[in-house]
Amino acid sequence: MKQVFTMLILGLSVNALSQTLKTFNGALNDGRLQNGIANYTYYEDPATHEYLKQGTFKYRFNGKGDYAGFDETITGSYEKGLKSGTWTYSIVMKDFGTDNPYATGTVTLSANYKKGFADGTWKEVRSYKDRKKFFSHGQYKWEAYSTLKTMTLIMNFKEGKLCGNVNINDEFANFKATGAFDNNSLCTGTWMINDAGWNKNRELIYKDNVLYEFIIRDNGGRVLEGSTKYEERFNNFVKAKSMSIKEKEDAGLSIDTVCGGDLCPAVNGIQEYFNKLLNKEYFLYEFIGGDLSYEKGFKGGCELSSASKYRNLSELENYKKAENFYAKIKGFDARANPNQVYEDCFKAL
Repeated sequence: MKQVFTMLILGLSVNALSQTLKTFNGALNDGRLQNGIANYTYYEDPATHEYLKQGTFKYRFNGKGDYAGFDETITGSYEKGLKSGTWTYSIVMKDFGTDNPYATGTVTLSANYKKGFADGTWKEVRSYKDRKKFFSHGQYKWEAYSTLKTMTLIMNFKEGKLCGNVNINDEFANFKATGAFDNNSLCTGTWMINDAGWNKNRELIYKDNVLYEFIIRDNGGRVLEGSTKYEERFNNFVKAKSMSIKEKEDAGLSIDTVCGGDLCPAVNGIQEYFNKLLNKEYFLYEFIGGDLSYEKGFKGGCELSSASKYRNLSELENYKKAENFYAKIKGFDARANPNQVYEDCFKAL
């Protein structure tokens, strides 16, 4: 018994040592020719021997040389190697660039996490102007700054899935979008996607998470070709909702959940902005680690769809012809008059 107790104590001691936090304070491999300085604590996982970040994380980059005019600060925290809580990213640029034009302004991101997945509100703001530098009479000169433009991007998440309000105002692309997902990551209410840069403005009206009407207008408000009301599909959905599985099969109806930009028009209109939130050059996801939403992508973004998948055999024309064919065969003695059978059967087809 004493021997067992001693081994247990030794085991607990080893485990305690493996959980001891160590501190890293130095250059971080951030994919840049000049590395920023990171400060964080970590421990070695006793099972995998992986180093897992635990606690607060800070990163600071003060650009020099080719990075002159580019400064970045990142703060956040880890829980067992995964991002947790609120992470903030702040970039300040002053005539930054390697070639024309050179940017002056800021990029900020506030992102909330739970167990490595996006959870809560994410807000990114890019606000900058630029100008060109040229060489004249033996010296470099600057042109005037362009107009200051801002992109504000707000999305909400629950356990890595799109959930809650979406609000996008992008002055660079002359694009705006507002909409919402419910707690199941299904489109709800009315979505407004205004792409003035392409002279197309879309209104997507959802009823019970089903796309009921799609209206497309030009910048002058004129309704364009392609506007559609999916009334029959919605009515089929309402019918199918109240049916049992067998009743739906008999009626040839189904209710499907379709997700992503290829199948869900609302998501199709905003999916390029996912890449802005997950921009690894600005926010260094690949090098900081612990971000499952970056690794797996944002989930959800769906709508419900009702379709007629089945029809009764009696409604199919080929089935009717086959029935007539079979009836003709039953009505003749093929051995007594085979030619008549073939003739009548071909007529039946």
